[in-house]
Amino acid sequence: MVDFVANDRVSIDVSGDGSNSILGTPTTVANIETSAYLFYSLQAEADVVAICNIIGNLTIQAAANGNGFLNDGENFRGYPVVGFNHRMQTSGKCEQIPKHKDESCTPTQILDKNESTCTWDRRVHTSLFFDVELRVPLSRFRDAVKDVKKIRDLNPQRMCDQSLIAFRSIKKSEVYLGRAEDQVTMELLTYQPREAGTPKWNEDLYEEIEQMVIEKYGGGLHWGKSGGHLFG
Repeated sequence: MVDFVANDRVSIDVSGDGSNSILGTPTTVANIETSAYLFYSLQAEADVVAICNIIGNLTIQAAANGNGFLNDGENFRGYPVVGFNHRMQTSGKCEQIPKHKDESCTPTQILDKNESTCTWDRRVHTSLFFDVELRVPLSRFRDAVKDVKKIRDLNPQRMCDQSLIAFRSIKKSEVYLGRAEDQVTMELLTYQPREAGTPKWNEDLYEEIEQMVIEKYGGGLHWGKSGGHLFG
């Protein structure tokens, strides 16, 4: 699935009470850990069919539910979804979870298995992700996407864990760290093993894409997201 949801500004007098819940829906610690252990066991067994079925079903559900967008804060009825930026870009149901007293960098509090929390809670054995965001000059972006599709077509199942590739645009700017040409970024979010030294599932494929975009198309990485290729 390739995801490109256009974010457009509209006049302040355009009605709409839209929001975005994709940033997190609370669930129990038991549900989070069960889901994570299942997926990691499938990766360890290299069960491509099962992984592709799980990701395929999740993708279908996300598309049917607007990928987290809600027209009235409760339901998704279709696009466009109109709402204020603070509810569309920086909100989520996990904001309603009470904060715990332990806010140290090293988690010490043990959570009850039936307690509700969010998937990114560092005290829970949840799925880990590796986030690579590749920046490509707009003039070369189309050809870069074509080459990514060629790699995918060699064996589509090897990329089925990549349920979406998010695209974002960046205007050229003369500010510090700004780009001299309009850019488009492609974000690849992949599962990261918990065991140190264990390669990511299909790591060779994603590193090939990363190196191709950087070397062949003059791309680069997100300013805040380093990658091994640049330090090789």
